[in-house]
Amino acid sequence: MDTFCTASGHKISVVKTQIGFSKYCPAPVRADIAWCFGFGFEVKDLGKYLVVPLLHSHVSKATYAYLLERMKARLLGWAEKSLTLAGRITLATAVLQAIPNYVMQSSLLPKGTCEDMERLILCFVWGTNVGTSGIHLISWDTAQQPIESGGLGFKNLHQPNRAFLMKIGFQLLTDIEALWVRVLKAKYRWGYILPVSIKQSSCSRLWTGLTNVWDEICDSASRNIDNGS
Repeated sequence: MDTFCTASGHKISVVKTQIGFSKYCPAPVRADIAWCFGFGFEVKDLGKYLVVPLLHSHVSKATYAYLLERMKARLLGWAEKSLTLAGRITLATAVLQAIPNYVMQSSLLPKGTCEDMERLILCFVWGTNVGTSGIHLISWDTAQQPIESGGLGFKNLHQPNRAFLMKIGFQLLTDIEALWVRVLKAKYRWGYILPVSIKQSSCSRLWTGLTNVWDEICDSASRNIDNGS
């Protein structure tokens, strides 16, 4: 760390720095490491980095409840009753559906979380999200159809989530010299052969997401035998 600071000109803020340990790390070892680095305190949860939670434990719907809260915060600023149906649809597709996109690029959201967000979007469109009674003129399945097919063009949020992770999987196969690719392959003991399964008993949320889409990635991947250059 001292070498990095000397070379880069940056300094580490001890006040802003937190340290977390595995639950299997003995207390004396934790105390020694914390004292050595001079960090003020140990935390159980490292919080978020660039809005994405740094998760080291079991994930549930509650883990990503903040995405729903962000949607609700947006809705508070919109008077849906004064908007036309077309206006509500436009806001829902352009703003509400885009809120989870950043997190979806590196984490597989629980299906329940996606369904809760979809329900919130649909209620907003039909003007029933504030506890008032109302009728949903079409089902969510119909609303997800393209506009030219009679739908409203909404997304099934679970599908773009999988698409984002498949994109990372594609880069993992093709961008072999990238640092992040080499780090992941070294961490999860990936050799030169395309593995049939990448499932691990203990892994990051990114790797868990890749595991869920790996079958589709393998079905779409092939090797081209060439002259070796």
